[in-house]
Amino acid sequence: MMDVKRARVAWRGCLLILAVGLAVTGCANRPSGPRAPVGDEARPPLVFQLGQVEIVDESAAGATASDLSGAFAIPPNQALRNWAATRLHEQDGRPGILRFHMTEAEAVRTPLVGTPGVKGWFTRDQAERVEITFAGRLEARRNDGSLIASATARAAAHRTFAEKTAPAERRAGLEALQATALAEFDREMEGRIREDMAGVLD
Repeated sequence: MMDVKRARVAWRGCLLILAVGLAVTGCANRPSGPRAPVGDEARPPLVFQLGQVEIVDESAAGATASDLSGAFAIPPNQALRNWAATRLHEQDGRPGILRFHMTEAEAVRTPLVGTPGVKGWFTRDQAERVEITFAGRLEARRNDGSLIASATARAAAHRTFAEKTAPAERRAGLEALQATALAEFDREMEGRIREDMAGVLD
């Protein structure tokens, strides 16, 4: 009887050692360092056969609702300006001007009506709807100001937030919403550029 007990103890010990060994091996085989988020690769710039890029902000002053002031790490109008500076590139020494007109860069918040009365205590109503819109017009012009080609694009995204959404969750949701709207604008504008301005695209 004692031999059987000893055998069981020894077998359990072997299993424990094997499990620890596998865990250590698994840890050793995991890649070290943070993993890059999927789909977060930077898109290459659009290079034009023009010697200068200008960004003109024509979006309405104070277009972002006052109750969203400070809600974004980068305000929508600055986000669109950053997009233009990153994606639109000139070629030194070439004649002509590429002018990007920022026509819309806004975030609008609309309060939503919740469920009244006692029933509202047991529902998770959506308390607000936030919509972010980006729009712009891109023009290729000769040095004398005459127009060579142009393209326009507009994109928007919206999301609702529940009444009891935690502040950190709401901030993250707003940042994600802005990223979605800007990515959609980027796709729309690049498509229009390749269709309407192919003659000045390198």
